[in-house]
Amino acid sequence: MGQRLTLRRLKDLKSDESGATLVEFTLVLLIMLTMTFGIIEFGYAGFQWANAEAATQRGVRLAATRDAAITGIPDCGTGVSGLSPGQPCSDAAGSYTWSTTCNAGAGGANCNAATLALIVAEMQRSYPDLTAANVNVTFSGAGLGFQGLGRPVPIVSVELTGLTFDFIALDGLIGLPDQINMPAFRASITAEDLQGT
Repeated sequence: MGQRLTLRRLKDLKSDESGATLVEFTLVLLIMLTMTFGIIEFGYAGFQWANAEAATQRGVRLAATRDAAITGIPDCGTGVSGLSPGQPCSDAAGSYTWSTTCNAGAGGANCNAATLALIVAEMQRSYPDLTAANVNVTFSGAGLGFQGLGRPVPIVSVELTGLTFDFIALDGLIGLPDQINMPAFRASITAEDLQGT
């Protein structure tokens, strides 16, 4: 009699499906939470990406119109000589190939700290989390201007490096790393007067 009762209970347990709904709900809930957090997290990453691009564009515009962020560069660039006053820089060999970079956080002998600080402050209006160490300003040869102009006419580039995106929930939910490195953002334009305020 005891064995019959045990077999009957096992048969009843085998045909009982009352807990299946809870298991299905749990699986669907996990998938929906992952999708929801994925949309939110990657939407926020896209928002930060757009802000970093906007900050770079703001920075390069300011760097091209304000006092030179990098000083001490001859009219036609570094190492270019042998031109008569009024002669175009494009006539000199090397007027296109020179390049000088300043990091806003590190400074240096030819780096204008006041202008770099102004550029960083303007960029932080679009991307508040960036620091001066993330910002590089480069002047490079464009072959523009002429000897005797009193200032170079370089290509001005601003680059943001070392930015990361921090996940809020997906790292713990599906095992993504805590943060991912964002690529470098770079914008370049031709300098204007480099004497603005």
